[in-house]
Amino acid sequence: MPGSLGAGRGERALRVALDTTYAGTNPTGVGLYSLRLAEALRAIAPAHHLDLRCYGPPCKAFSGRPLLVDIAQEWPVNTHGVLPLRLAAFAPDVVHSTSHIGPLWSAGRRIVTVHDLIFLRRPRDYNPAWLSITRLLLPLVLRRASAVACDSQATRLDLVRRLGVRANRTVVIYPGIDPQPTDTVRVAPPLPRPYILCLGPWARRKNLEVVVQAFASLAPQHPDARLVITGGPAPGVQSYTKQELISLLPEHLRDRMLLPGYVDRDEIRGLLSAASVLAYPSVDEGFGLPPLEAMAAGVPVVVADTPAVVEATGGAALVAPSDDPSAWAFWLSLLIARQDVAGQLREAGLRRSARFTWEACAHRFVRTYGRVANRPVRGIQLNTFS
Repeated sequence: MPGSLGAGRGERALRVALDTTYAGTNPTGVGLYSLRLAEALRAIAPAHHLDLRCYGPPCKAFSGRPLLVDIAQEWPVNTHGVLPLRLAAFAPDVVHSTSHIGPLWSAGRRIVTVHDLIFLRRPRDYNPAWLSITRLLLPLVLRRASAVACDSQATRLDLVRRLGVRANRTVVIYPGIDPQPTDTVRVAPPLPRPYILCLGPWARRKNLEVVVQAFASLAPQHPDARLVITGGPAPGVQSYTKQELISLLPEHLRDRMLLPGYVDRDEIRGLLSAASVLAYPSVDEGFGLPPLEAMAAGVPVVVADTPAVVEATGGAALVAPSDDPSAWAFWLSLLIARQDVAGQLREAGLRRSARFTWEACAHRFVRTYGRVANRPVRGIQLNTFS
């Protein structure tokens, strides 16, 4: 049985099914988005008289059971065959698929979240079979959805321009970011400052070479500075190798670049807590969670001029052209050398990041559920999507 929440007596609750099929077992990305959204919706469901059920991973927020591990559920036989039959027993008013491919048929009105369309711009980065299926199904899913939720205005514009989705059927709902722990988490052993931090994976679109080249340029002026790049090659995606990244630096600087591999979230918080600056040079994103998480930790940020990332950071980060190492070297060097500038950026980042909470995200979705189902929702005005 899927996890569920009742919603009181009297009039029938609005029934919402969360389809988290494409969350898979990924602890980041869509997996983390689905889990945090499920948790936030669960917390506010009683106040808004919702009956929520979660189908697929991660349902831990509802049932307390371990996440499902059968990756085969991410293929169409489950999404378009098994899942609709399971949904029929619940008879939901709304089915919300937390990633881009939801069921083509099921009880209730359908909402789908589209995080980005990177796979259309960079098809060589993806599994050919997955890509073929997605290209076939996505237009059908979007056509049959009552609403399409986007992580950013940039993704919304992509949907309108590339796939012909009508703007009045879309709604931009920003994800939240995890709150910072009250106790300071430290990396053991702590890294000496100053250091520039990049967070993996090493997918080509993350554009890591521009920061490595910038570091080679600024390193002589900052003899104690280091560059730390977490993560590693991303499975199934065109990626840098360790040797490629190392070879971008002159030999005498290579011991100043640290590649610790993949680290857990506590270690990332520790690295952020002492970083001089976060560099986020990615050239293709649907949003920009890592820069916002760095801002929430009080770290100044430099980002590439990627539309979705510039939108997310909202003027609270320095912006450099994605193909200009000299511009990156200038901004990174400035933040290492000028504590007054870094302090101003920290304050701006803290204010900006505070706007992105999972509670606010959940409330926007509750409004959208009511609007799509044409049902009043306790405590929510249903006037428009946006």
